Amino acid sequence: MGSLQRWWARWKQKLRLETQLLFVATLVVSLVVSSFTFWAVSTVQQDARFNEARFGRDLGLLLAANVAPLIAEDRIGEVAQLSRQYLRAPAASAICSMPIPKETSTTGSRFPTKR
Repeated sequence: MGSLQRWWARWKQKLRLETQLLFVATLVVSLVVSSFTFWAVSTVQQDARFNEARFGRDLGLLLAANVAPLIAEDRIGEVAQLSRQYLRAPAASAICSMPIPKETSTTGSRFPTKR
């Protein structure tokens, strides 16, 4: 280990001050840029997880609001038809084509409410 330290000390002495400052500045810029990139990627991943969870919750509530009344009225055939319609269509068109139940509140409540 001692020979490595001596080599490092001799190597540093050979470099001019400008070269050492350039080396340090490059290292600092590299660390700042990599830190910023890590922060940006982490933020995007966190937003994606949040949106995915919100999408799943909203989709579950929408499906429950459409299926619960059908099951309560024992209209299982319509539940099967709704399930087939949902499974055959791409995700966005399936969600957009589902009717919003009349008893669902538009006040932003998480649960359907009776009017």
